[in-house]
Formats: sequence, C-alpha cells, structure tokens
Amino acid sequence: MADTWSGGVVASMNGESPPTVRSWQDVSVPGVSTVFADESSPIAYRRTFPDPRAGDDERAELELTGVYGRAHVWINDRFHGTHDGPIEPARFAFEPQTTNELVIACEPSASTAAVAERDDVPAEFAVPGIRDGVSVHRIPTAGVRSLQVQPTVEDDRASLAVAATVQTVEPVDDVVTFSLRPNGFRGGGSMDRTPIEAGPGEQVTVETEIDVRDPVLWWPRGLGPQHRYTLRAKVGDRSLERSIGLRTIDSDDSGLRINGRPVPARGVSLPPGTASPATIEAAAAADATLVRFSGHVPSRSLYEACDEAGLLVWQDLPIAPSTDTEQATTVADQLYGHRYGNPSLSVVGIRDGGSAPFDDALGTGLLARARVRWRAWRADDDRGTVDDIAAAVPADLVPIPLVGPPGTGPDVVRLAPGWRYVDEASVEWLLDRYVDDDTMGAIVSSPVPTPTSDRPNLDATPPGSAEPDESSTAVSADGGASTALDEQRSTALRSTVEALRRHKSEVVLVEPGREGGSNSAIADEAHRVEAWLGGDDIAGIFEPVRAVVDGRPSAGGTTTIWLVNETSDRVDATVTCRAADATEQLSVDIDAGGVAELGTFTIPSGASTLSLVVETDGGSSVNEYRL
Repeated sequence: MADTWSGGVVASMNGESPPTVRSWQDVSVPGVSTVFADESSPIAYRRTFPDPRAGDDERAELELTGVYGRAHVWINDRFHGTHDGPIEPARFAFEPQTTNELVIACEPSASTAAVAERDDVPAEFAVPGIRDGVSVHRIPTAGVRSLQVQPTVEDDRASLAVAATVQTVEPVDDVVTFSLRPNGFRGGGSMDRTPIEAGPGEQVTVETEIDVRDPVLWWPRGLGPQHRYTLRAKVGDRSLERSIGLRTIDSDDSGLRINGRPVPARGVSLPPGTASPATIEAAAAADATLVRFSGHVPSRSLYEACDEAGLLVWQDLPIAPSTDTEQATTVADQLYGHRYGNPSLSVVGIRDGGSAPFDDALGTGLLARARVRWRAWRADDDRGTVDDIAAAVPADLVPIPLVGPPGTGPDVVRLAPGWRYVDEASVEWLLDRYVDDDTMGAIVSSPVPTPTSDRPNLDATPPGSAEPDESSTAVSADGGASTALDEQRSTALRSTVEALRRHKSEVVLVEPGREGGSNSAIADEAHRVEAWLGGDDIAGIFEPVRAVVDGRPSAGGTTTIWLVNETSDRVDATVTCRAADATEQLSVDIDAGGVAELGTFTIPSGASTLSLVVETDGGSSVNEYRL
C-alpha cells in the first residue's frame, strides 16, 4: 500500500466520525512528507484498497508500523481505534467490502514532540504519519501475531522468557510450538509446547520460559562472532520467527561491558531520515562499535542489520522533554519488550537537548572562546525528570539521561568545533572545560559537505549586546561555500575525536549536522550521510589501533606522538613518523584499552604533511595530517 495516497490538514476531529479535512493532495505513504512541515494540526491520510481475503468466511487485518503521533483509524467510515508511538505495530481487524476506504488521522503526540522540540532536526520529521509500513492481509484461523523475547544469561546458562500473542477467528484448542535453532554454528537447539485455548475472535497471549542448551554468545565486532538463534512460534500451519542473540550488558567507570569485556563506544549518531542498511554498513566499515538512533525508532530490519554487523545500538526513547516518569517508563518497557531480543540494543537515551544556545556561528580565536563561555554560563541546566526516568529503565540496559551542549549539565556533551564555534586550535581548551569526570564523553557534530547552492549564509556575529561583540573570523563566514571551510571543519572533527580517544572518553560519536538553511531533499540528505561515513572525513577515525598527535602539528614545530589501543589485546607496535625528509621510528608495547605517549617528533619547516604509520602483527595503518 505504498501508492495512490492522498493527505491533508485536519480542520476538525469529529470524535468517532471521520475527520474534516481542508483539502486533499497526493502524498507518499509510508515515509516523510515535506508538504506539511509547517503544520501543527493533525494530518489525515486516505486511500482505497480491495478485499484481501480468499473467501467470505475469513477476516482481514490492517497493520501499521512506525507510527509517529497518535493514529486514529477509520475503514469504510467505521472507527476502529487509535495507536500511539513507533515501537509497537498497530493492528486492526475488520470486515472488508469489495472496495474499501482507509482514513488515518495522525495527531501530534509525545513521539512527534520528541522531534519537534529539537532544534537540529528538519521540521518535516515532526509531522505525524506512518514512517515504515501499511499493509492489509487476511487473518488465518489462528496465527501468532506478535512474539516478544527477553534472553537471560547467567554464567554458562541461558534462558528465554517468551510471550506469543495469538489471534483467532474460530475456536482454538491446540498448542503453541516454540522451537529454537542456532543459525550457522554448532549449538544446542530447544523445543517447547504450550497449550492454548481460545474462543472465536479472541487475542490470547501465551507465555513460557525456554532453556537454551549449550548457549553460544553474540559478540560486538572485533571481540568475537555474531552468533544468533532463530526462535519460531507456530500454531497450526501458521508461524512467526524472530532472530535473537545472547549476551550480557553492564557498565562501570570505564564504560560499556558486553559479556564481561569492555567495549569502547565509538561510532555515529544518526538523526531521523539517515538510518538505512547502507549507513549501517558504512558505520561498520568505518570501525564503529555503536550506532545511535537519535529522534526516531527504526524498523526491526535495521536492528537486525546491526545484530549482523556486530554494532551496538543506542536507542533514544521517543518521548518529549515534558513526558512524566510513569509515561516514559511505559515507553521504555515497550522498547525492552519489542527489541531486547536484538542483542545489539545496549543503551537507552532519555533526552536530547539539541544545540541551543549554540545554533549559530560564533567565530574562532579568543573572542569565540569568550562567547562559548558566555552562552554556556547562560544555558539552561535544568535536568528535569531525566534521572528519575533513567533509574526506571530496565536493568539490562545502560541509560544515558541527557545529551546536550556545553553548560546544560549533560552526561554526554554535544560539541561542534569548526562549525558552530572555535577551530582545531581550541579543541583541547574545549575538552578541558566541558568534558570532565562527570561527563561520559561527547558527540562531535559536523555538517556534511554540501553543494554551494544549498549552503546558508550564517551571520558571523551573533546577536545580542550582552556577548563579547568585537569582530573575529567566523567559523562559517562565507556561508559554507568554500572548500577551505570544509577542510577546516573536517580537521576540527578529526582533532576532537582523536583528543577524546586520547583522553579515554567512554563515549565518542560523530554526528552529521545540518546547516540551518539547507534546502536539500530528505533522500539527498540520507545519501550524503552515507557518503560522508565512507569518505575522507571519517576514514580511519575509529581505527582500533591509531597513532595521533597532541594538539595541532605545524611545519617547523615539535609535536607529541601518542598511540591509542582500543582492542581487547596487548599490542606490540612500531610507529614511523614521516615529514618531508625526516623519519623517526617509535616502538611501544601497549596494554589492551591503553593510551601511550611515545615521544616527540620535530617537523621540518618545509614539510606539508605529517604521516604516522602504525605497524603491528595485525597489519598497518596510516594517519596523515596536513600542516
């Protein structure tokens, strides 16, 4: 049902009668529609469809996935109910006619407010609608409609708490057969039969616990194989399958631990519209260990892509800042129930404060530092209920209560050097001041390189006489039009990530920022993010063993060389420093998860690049700096 849809702004909601719509126009469903980006009213979507049944004795069902907002559903002018939020699918049974009219009115709710109140996400992503799928199908005599799995691993034992929901058309007196089999590896399978008895038209949930024989664990990439099982629930000739993995999750002062082993959280934060199989693949190719889904809940297929790639998932809750603890806990429990079988799900984000008050360019140099300090001092540091919500998150997941810019008291700070403020020369100052012992790490935001015609003209001098207002070179003084500016931003991004890794920050993510005036299409934005992850800006930035410098190297100067080892093994490495005709080798034996200062290297005055070549038993890599 992905064509011949029309949509319109709702003039009035009429209780259980279909809504009154101002006017209808062609739209695409599922997906994100740009035509309603500036609307705050509910949006209605309409289309017709034929009877999906094979015979008159069957019933039909409508299924919606990825619902953003509160959806009210009418089929042939009959009201069938509501559904709120993108985590669980919405299902509505109905008696179809030969030709049927479907109307879905989506009004704003917590899941859209979570996006609308962000200043760094395009407005169209806050429009209520159906993001992932709309389907109509016949209901079998009895079928498993949903399957929730919660694995538990203790020492060398594992079990699955399973809940299968069965929808009936006719009376059922049968058993639900659960079977568990390993996918492509040697391991123990399991089987369980649980009785079910239900009348016609009922929905019954059957619960059981399945012991896993000789359990085999799922590991993040770089630590071991991504072993997964297939769990199948069957009633009669109808079945439903889920891919699951076994692992343990906890955290300590050093960060995440999976199956008892530390995993540095290194990767990418993907805003709405940029998560796809291609971006997941690109993140894995860039040596990421974690992907954050910010401001949206992706489809189950993307979670399974992360499972397969060995990438951990940080999932933001689709809630507004004003959501109370009880409601937020309900959403967290839904996420736990519907996604915890995916071994990649590890971290839950409670609130993202966006970029304000750092949403315009503040320039570079000492005056820019003063402006940053001024705005950070004035920033709102009210954490609200985030800590109470974090405390209520299921114990098997690691909560991160608050992401926000400097001055907001965040657990993970959003930084934007080279874009919103300062440049690579001020990175150490920025980290010393705003990434402290109470901060888990940082998300480094940088805009994806954009065609000149799409770039905004940002004002170099921020408004407001209370801030330092003397002139200085603006980070975006040319509106983002020059190649030199793209290079400056790229350098600042890489310098910040390297400094955070050198400081052994628990969390280091990069984030594709968006220029405030960008008019690029949503699809183009997604493709550019995929290219950015696979391009020079990110290349090598998360290599597990990497040589880096302290500060900004320059021709004729002396720089300190460091080696970062974020693998789980001790590494014997040789680092060769090359600049013009100067070469020096530095050797080190470095512990797993260690950072070592190797020494200094003097760069000849005529050099244009500095290359650091790392050689280990596992291979070699190069980190090159332009001087």
